[in-house]
Amino acid sequence: MIDIKKIYKHFNVPKNIQEHMQVVAKLAEEISQIPKNKKQIKNKQALLTACLLHDVMKLHSKNHEKDMGDYIEKLGYKEVGDIIRKHKFDTIIKEGFNTIEEKILYYADKRVKHNKIVSLDERIKDGIKRYNIKGKELEKTKTILEQIKKLEKELL
Repeated sequence: MIDIKKIYKHFNVPKNIQEHMQVVAKLAEEISQIPKNKKQIKNKQALLTACLLHDVMKLHSKNHEKDMGDYIEKLGYKEVGDIIRKHKFDTIIKEGFNTIEEKILYYADKRVKHNKIVSLDERIKDGIKRYNIKGKELEKTKTILEQIKKLEKELL
């Protein structure tokens, strides 16, 4: 079993990021209990562990999704690493998802602003403002939002 607290300490993960990941895990747990999702989930423990670790390297890497996924895989947890790698914002319009666990982490992460569950629109508006997204990137963001809303209908 992965020692999450030890990883938080190793990477000096700030309390606010830990709280964000904990709320993502809580939302993922709720989504995983929906009967249509419950039937498809093969490894709920991997999903929840991925939720609790997905942003550990956010302050250490421009490509934190891949780097954290690789790190966890090297510890012997390939499935958890695979789930973490798929939470990158544009995954939904690029490579897509292979499992329900990947979809749930991706979606739950997009619904949690800091340590609060918010609407997709609020979360995306916050991201546009926070990262000063304009021009072609803004159009891409709007396309991604449309796809996330389709995913929301699929999961909820």
